[in-house]
Amino acid sequence: MIVDNLGRSFKNLRVSLTAACNYACTYCVPDGKRLMPARNELSARELLKLVGYIQEAAGIEKLRITGGDPLVTPKFDEFLLGVSKFPLRDISLTTNGQLLLQKAAVLKKSGIKRINISLDTLNPLKFKQIARGGDLDTVLAGIDKMLELGIKIKINMVPMRNQNLADVQRLLEYSLQRGIELRFIELMRMGHLLHGSSFQQEFLSMQAILDEIA
Repeated sequence: MIVDNLGRSFKNLRVSLTAACNYACTYCVPDGKRLMPARNELSARELLKLVGYIQEAAGIEKLRITGGDPLVTPKFDEFLLGVSKFPLRDISLTTNGQLLLQKAAVLKKSGIKRINISLDTLNPLKFKQIARGGDLDTVLAGIDKMLELGIKIKINMVPMRNQNLADVQRLLEYSLQRGIELRFIELMRMGHLLHGSSFQQEFLSMQAILDEIA
């Protein structure tokens, strides 16, 4: 068992496979340049060895795979299929959904049950403006494929005052129609949003988001 300084043990582990992403979202990067892999990223084999050790030592029960976007890295398939053999109660994944169709076979083979998808709008033009990469129809087709495979989907949306506030209701209706859980996430003051006026111009409190739905 592994405990922290307060004597608390943990059963959940989050693994970031890569810093790379095929989007350049406005709230993530200021200059529109896509994030690239870090120079010192571990290989799939190294990560599997490390996760296996931690799982055995700490009795880890749940694993979440994140990035960047984990589906863009070549080591994704090997890592996912590797950890699917570990005695874990739950494996989940966070992605922008752009490569779900391409990875449908390996996702099905792994037996993964839950995927979180970052999606901020159903408007193709706004999608291009916010994500600065990818294709909305491809993401939506990927979501339908995952639902067809019996994989539970949760959508994470970051509502922003001047970019996608009008899309909150539409995305809620889309999610309800498909039995998808929708989670609203407040814009965070971090990175380039620590400076300048962009954060204040775009930030919406959770109450303001709920008022938009009401």
